[in-house]
Amino acid sequence: MDDRWNLLFIGFPIVWIVGLVTLSIIVRRRQGRPIFPRRPPAALFAEFLASGGPDGMLSGARNCLLVTVERDKLTIVPIFPFNLMFVGDIFGLDIVVPRHAVVRVERRPEMFRERVVVHYRRPHKEDHFVLYLRDPAAFEQAMNA
Repeated sequence: MDDRWNLLFIGFPIVWIVGLVTLSIIVRRRQGRPIFPRRPPAALFAEFLASGGPDGMLSGARNCLLVTVERDKLTIVPIFPFNLMFVGDIFGLDIVVPRHAVVRVERRPEMFRERVVVHYRRPHKEDHFVLYLRDPAAFEQAMNA
């Protein structure tokens, strides 16, 4: 009897995690979102391993975001494997914003790095996303292009 309980306590979490990862891959595919995000060929700006999160969030993504600016949109997505198990959806890290919806981009100096705050419009409200980039000037230049 004890062997069955041990198998249940070990097997159930493994099956649960594998099922959640599989479900998140299926959902991402159906929504047309990539499993392995890449730099778009026509990107004006792209940075792998960026940090950031929605303004007001207690924690954020550290060195696991891909930020790209194209002619018509700003995309911020977690890279693999952080885009699995609905982490980006739960914490608001997976966003695509049309460029015309971006209200302003602010650069704020901090102690050892520079904080970039992107203000953008969503239906019925304005939202903010905080980014920590290696080249904030290039990001700002691409957003103003």
